[in-house]
Amino acid sequence: MSRKSNKPGAGAWAWVQAVALLVLFALASAATAQQLVGNVFGYVTDEQGGRLPGVTVTLTGIGAPRSQTTDARGEYRFVSLDPGDYTLTYELQGFTKVTKPNVQVSVNQNTNTTAALKISSVEATVTVKGEPSLLDTRKVENGAVVDQEQLKSIPTARDPWVILQTVPGVQMDRVNIGGNESGQQSNYSARGSQADQNAWNIDGVTITDMSALGGSPMYYDFDSFEEIHASTGGSDVSAAAPGVQLNLVTKRGTNDIHGSARVFIADGDWQWNNLPTEAEEQGVLGGNRVNEVQDYGVEVGGPLIKDRLWLWGAYGRNQVNLFNVNGDPDNTTLKDVNGKLNAQLFDSTSLAGTFTDGNKIKAGRGVSPLRPPPAAWNQDGPSRVWKGELSQVFSSSVFGTVSYSHVNNQFSLIPAGGTDYNQLFIDPNGVFTGSYLQYHTDRPQEQVNATGSWFFSTGAMGHELKYGFTYRSTGVDSGTAWPGAGNYGDLADFAPANPSVAVLTRQAVTNVGLKYYSGFLSDTLTLGDLTINAGARYDYQRGQLNAVTIPGNPVFGDVLPTINFGGSEPPFSWSDVVPRVGLTYALGQDKRTLLRASYSQYADQLGSGTISFANAGALSAEFFPWNDANHDNVIDRSEVDLSQLIYFYGLDPAHPTSTVSPNVIDPNLKAGKTHEIVAGIEREVLPEFVVGVSYTWRRYSGAIYPHRTGLTADDYEVAGFLDGTLADGSTFHQPYYQLKPGVDLPAGVTLSNRPDWHTLYNGVDLNFQKRLTNKWMVRGAVTWQDWKQKGGLDSCYDPTSNRGGNALVWPGTAIPVATGTTCALDDIAAAPAGAYGNKTEVFLNSRWQFNVGGLYQLPWDFAVAANVYGREGYPYLQYVRLDPGDGFGTRDNIIGALGDHRYKDVFDVDLRLEKVIQVRPLQITLSADFFNLLNSGTILQRNARTPATATANDGTVTEISSSTYNNIFELQSPRLVRFGARISF
Repeated sequence: MSRKSNKPGAGAWAWVQAVALLVLFALASAATAQQLVGNVFGYVTDEQGGRLPGVTVTLTGIGAPRSQTTDARGEYRFVSLDPGDYTLTYELQGFTKVTKPNVQVSVNQNTNTTAALKISSVEATVTVKGEPSLLDTRKVENGAVVDQEQLKSIPTARDPWVILQTVPGVQMDRVNIGGNESGQQSNYSARGSQADQNAWNIDGVTITDMSALGGSPMYYDFDSFEEIHASTGGSDVSAAAPGVQLNLVTKRGTNDIHGSARVFIADGDWQWNNLPTEAEEQGVLGGNRVNEVQDYGVEVGGPLIKDRLWLWGAYGRNQVNLFNVNGDPDNTTLKDVNGKLNAQLFDSTSLAGTFTDGNKIKAGRGVSPLRPPPAAWNQDGPSRVWKGELSQVFSSSVFGTVSYSHVNNQFSLIPAGGTDYNQLFIDPNGVFTGSYLQYHTDRPQEQVNATGSWFFSTGAMGHELKYGFTYRSTGVDSGTAWPGAGNYGDLADFAPANPSVAVLTRQAVTNVGLKYYSGFLSDTLTLGDLTINAGARYDYQRGQLNAVTIPGNPVFGDVLPTINFGGSEPPFSWSDVVPRVGLTYALGQDKRTLLRASYSQYADQLGSGTISFANAGALSAEFFPWNDANHDNVIDRSEVDLSQLIYFYGLDPAHPTSTVSPNVIDPNLKAGKTHEIVAGIEREVLPEFVVGVSYTWRRYSGAIYPHRTGLTADDYEVAGFLDGTLADGSTFHQPYYQLKPGVDLPAGVTLSNRPDWHTLYNGVDLNFQKRLTNKWMVRGAVTWQDWKQKGGLDSCYDPTSNRGGNALVWPGTAIPVATGTTCALDDIAAAPAGAYGNKTEVFLNSRWQFNVGGLYQLPWDFAVAANVYGREGYPYLQYVRLDPGDGFGTRDNIIGALGDHRYKDVFDVDLRLEKVIQVRPLQITLSADFFNLLNSGTILQRNARTPATATANDGTVTEISSSTYNNIFELQSPRLVRFGARISF
C-alpha cells in the first residue's frame, strides 16, 4: 500500500473514494450485522517520542500477509482480521527493524499497539513483546470475549448457552451439569431486557429466529468455535436490539495445517445421588439425570494454495440421553457439519465462503411431570446457513465488506403418542393424558450485509467513519393442530365451576413475511488520550400475513368451519432512529487506566408473533360443558352442551367463518424503547490482567401489551377473597376479580403499547480477566442488579395479579400487584423462561450472581482448571387457578408480590484435571471433568399451583384443591464425571 499523500486535493480524492464506496454498498442493498472480526490500530515513534510517517508495517499470521505505510500522524491500521495471534514488523531505512510477535486479536475488539524505532547505521532486528489487547480505548461495551484457550480448557457443558452463563448480567433458566441440558435451548435475559430481544450471529450472519424471537435457529459443534463474543450493552451502533448480542466465530484454514479430533463421554454410572428426603418421599427418581452424554467430532484446516487459498471443515455429533424426575427418557441427537473457504484474490481483495448444516433429532421434548412421554414431542429438521463475503481495501484509509447469506430453518414437533390418537384429556391434576399438539414450520431468511470504514484526520484529531446498510427478509410458514379430531377434555383448568370441559379446536395455519432495512453511521474521534464514539442507527421493520386455508374441525364443522384467509397488508411499520455515544479516557503516563461512559438507545426487534397476532388462521378453540357419559375420555358430539359457551380464543364465536380475526393490532403500535447509561473504570493491575467496575442504568417502556378490546380496570370488581396457607406456613388473604355484570364480553384482544408502565434496571459489575501467561489465566465477574417494573392506574386492564396462561397474557408481560381495584405497579420484573414445557415455573430475576473460571498449569504438562457459579434463587410464583365465572375463563392469581418467595440460592463448582502428552507432531490431551463437585441438590422448580378457599361476595365458599402443590418438578442434577481425549496437530 502506498503512503498517504499530504498534497492538496488528497482529501477530496478520499471523499470521492468514500462516496463511490457508499454507492457500491447502496446498490448491493446491504445489511448491517455484527462483524465477527477484530482490528489492530497503532502508531510508530522515534526514540524521542515523535511520530514517524513512512514506516512500512507488515502483519503476518492468519491468512495472507498485509502491509501498510504509516500516515502523516505515524498511524497505521489493519481492519477486519480473523481472531488469533499475529506478528507485526516495522521497517524504515536508517532505523532498526522491530518485530512484535503475539499480537492478539479478538472478535469485535480493537488491539492498540505502539512501536518505537531507534536510529541504526547497521542492519539489525529487535524483537519486542506483543502488547495486551484487553484494554480497548475505542469503544464502551458490556460483555465478554471468550477465546480459544478458555473454550478448550475451562470445564463447561460445551455449548454457547453455558458460555453465556459466564457473561456478567446474563441470567439463565437452567443449570447445566455436564451437558444434561445441552439438548434444548436455554432461555436467558440480561440487564432488564426480555429474552425476545436477544440476537444470534455466526460468522457475520444474523441468524436470530424471528418466530421464536431471540432464539437460535440451530445447535452447534462446540469445537468449531475459534472465539465467542457476547455484548450486553454499550455504544456499538451495529447492535440493533437491547438484548444479548451473541457473536460466534468458527475456525478457518491458515498457512499451517491444523486440526483436532475429540471425544467426551459422561455415563449414568459416573454420577452420584443428591436426592433430598423430601424428593424421595414424593417418589422423585432424579432431576434430569444423565443416562449418557457423548460428544465427539473432528476438524481440520490448511492451505490449498499458500498465502492465497485456505480450506477448513468440521463434523460434530452430540448425544444427550437423560431421565427426568419421573424417570422418563429424554434423548437428543445433535449433528453439525461446518466448512469455510478463504481466498486472497488480489493483494487488496479477499473472499470468504462459509457453510453450516445442523440437525436436531429429539425424542421426549417437553416431557415433565405434567406431560408424560405420550404427551411429549419428537423433533426433527435441519437448519442450514451459508454465506459469501467480499472484502476490499480501496486504499490505506478506505475499507469495505459486502456479503450475501441464506438461512434455511425447518423442523417438526410430532407428538410421541401419535397424530391420530384421539383420547387426549387433562386430568384433575393438570396432567396431559394422550398426545400433545403437533407443529411444523419453515423459517427461511435472506440478508445482504455491507459495512465500510474511512480513516482520515482533521488537524490533530483522527477519525474512523464507519457506515453500514441493511436488507433482511424472513418468513414463517407453519401449521399447528391438536391430535385426532382436534378435540380434548379438560378436567382441571375450569374446575370447580365447570369440572369437565370439552375443548373444540381448529388448527392454525400461519404464513408471515417480514422485511428489515437498517443503516448506521458513526465516527470514532481520537484526540490524545480521549476517544469519542458518536453515531446513530436507523431501523425500518414491517411484516404482513399471506393467504392461507384453515381446515375446519372434522367433528364439529358447524362450530369451527373451514375458512379461507386472503392475507392482509402490513398492519403497521416501525421506523426508528436511535443515537449512541461513548467516551473513553486513558489516565496516567502508562495508559493502563481507562475511564468509560456511554449513552445509548435501542429499539425492539419485530418478530412474526406480533404480525400474526391478528391472523384469522390462528389456533382457535371454543370451550363447552362436557358429560363423559361412557367414561372413555373421548369427546363425543352427544356429550357436549353446545348451548353453553364457557370460554373461547382465536375467533369470534358469533362469526366463526369470518376471515377477519377478532384480535386487533393497534395501527399506531411502536417499537419498545430502551435508554441506557454505562459508566466504569478499568485498570491493568498486572501485565495482561485487567480489573474493572461498571455501572449500568436502563429504562424500558413501550412493551407490547395484549389486552381485552375496550376494557379497562373500571370494568372489573372484587368478586371475593382467596384464603389459604403456603408451604412455608404463611397465610394469605387477597381479593380476586371478575368482570362487572352488564359489561359486554369482547370477542377479541387488542395489541398495543403498554401505557403508563416502564421497567428500571440498575446494575454494578466487578470484572477481572487475565490471559494465559506465566502458567495461569482467569476470567470472572460479580454482578449486583435491581430490576423493577413500575406502572400507574392505566398500566393494566384487569386488576388480577395474573401469572398468565389462559388469560391471554403470558407470564411476565402483565403481572400487576393489585391493591383494592387499582392496577398500580411497583414490583420486581421477571422474565418468564417459557410458557409451556419443562421450565414453566422459572422466572428470571436474581439480584446477585457471580462466575469465575480459571486455569493453572502444573509441572510435567498437568493442568487444573475450575469454574465456580452462583446466583440468588429465582422467584417462586405461587398462584391459585380460579375461574370467577365471567366468561374469561381461568386466571392464575399470584399470591402476594413477585419477589415475596424465592427458591434457594444456586451454586455450582466444576473442576478439570488435564494431562498433555507430546507425541510430535501430535499433542494428546486427556481430561477428567467433575461437574457439580459439591453434589448440590438445590430444588429449581416446584408445582406452584396452590390450594385455597374462594369466598365470593354472596358468601359462597369454594374449595380449590391442588393435590400436588409444592411437589418438586426439577432438581439440580448430581455430581457427574466426564472423561475426554483430544488429539491436536
